[in-house]
Amino acid sequence: MHYYKFNVSDWQSAVRHLTPEEEGVYIRLINHYYDSEKPIPLDTQPVIRKLMLGSHSVTVQSILEEFFVKTERGYEKEKCNELIKEYKKTANKNRKNGALGGRPSKSKASKETQSVTSGMPDGNQTKATGNPNQEPLTTNQEPGTKEINGDKSPSPKGPKFDPAITDDKRINLVAWLEWCEDRKQRRKPISKATQIKQFKLLHVYDYQTQQEIIDASINSGWTGLFAPKGKGGQPVIPSNQEAPNQIGFLDNDPDQFGFLGGDVIEGELFNG
Repeated sequence: MHYYKFNVSDWQSAVRHLTPEEEGVYIRLINHYYDSEKPIPLDTQPVIRKLMLGSHSVTVQSILEEFFVKTERGYEKEKCNELIKEYKKTANKNRKNGALGGRPSKSKASKETQSVTSGMPDGNQTKATGNPNQEPLTTNQEPGTKEINGDKSPSPKGPKFDPAITDDKRINLVAWLEWCEDRKQRRKPISKATQIKQFKLLHVYDYQTQQEIIDASINSGWTGLFAPKGKGGQPVIPSNQEAPNQIGFLDNDPDQFGFLGGDVIEGELFNG
């Protein structure tokens, strides 16, 4: 047996009265007990020689008499015997499982552990549980999938809407991306419906005015876009169309709408 848990609190409580020399001797004797899995022999000289305690033989005898019980088998300690017995029981069970081809199923898995509690004296020990050789359990299920009757099927959720993606040539894309990023930073994402409404507002103005509208909202911490006061709209015309003339109408198209001073007019110039 090459491992045991060391309960510091219990140990300090039991050896508080010992000198550092006596405590060191005690630790060596306890370690030898677990390593050999046998009581300390009545003939202590071989143990003293093995543990290099020749100059501490008097201390060895004193520790044995105080913390161990002298029997026909040697100097025994009940706590050490219990933990060695538990260790051997678990080791035998693991060997049998190995001979049968591996660990048993979860329903039959051992609730014992090879990691035993401290053999240090006079403390309440907590018995560890669980199979020491058992690997962490995992569902092996990939994100974004759900399992139905043992089969994995894709999540029904579609691609997430990204308001920054648009091919609308009437929108100042640089300004719009700044607006999307600002809303994202403030944790106020733009929905599809909001994008449609805000595009409808921006379509009325040219690129420069769109930039001014968005800058005003960002600087003011607003979550919406608002038409500038006292400034008329100038429609944004994609590059593959004709530019508007000075009063806001497309040349050679008397039936379309135009903008002048913020008022929509049709058919002829409004002189007020």
